Amino acid sequence: MTLSLWLAASACAAQTFSFAVLADTHVGRRVPDFGTPGYDDELRGLPRANERLRRVRVALDKVRALREKQDIRFVVVVGDLTEHGERSEFLAARALFDALPIPYVPVLGNHDFWPGTSREEAPEPIGDR
Repeated sequence: MTLSLWLAASACAAQTFSFAVLADTHVGRRVPDFGTPGYDDELRGLPRANERLRRVRVALDKVRALREKQDIRFVVVVGDLTEHGERSEFLAARALFDALPIPYVPVLGNHDFWPGTSREEAPEPIGDR
């Protein structure tokens, strides 16, 4: 999966603005675990050396850099925010996206629905969080 960033423009009456689309962030890819073992875990911190997180940070920095010049009003983060659907991965993604100075809209992908853990840890989907 590749991390993608697109800029789109929209015209409303006489006003033009842009929005960014960020796809396939897969936060948690190639990271054993952000938190404690299990899918319903707490975030322990974001590793700085992880290549996937570095790419997400670069994309978010590009959005910040182009925000005023391109009049970017919001970011849509589509599909596969996380790699395994673990709670700590969602918390890490939120920490990254909350640092944006503009609103963002997350849209879930297939990696976000079912924890990428064993059947013993997650025998069925949960919906309490």
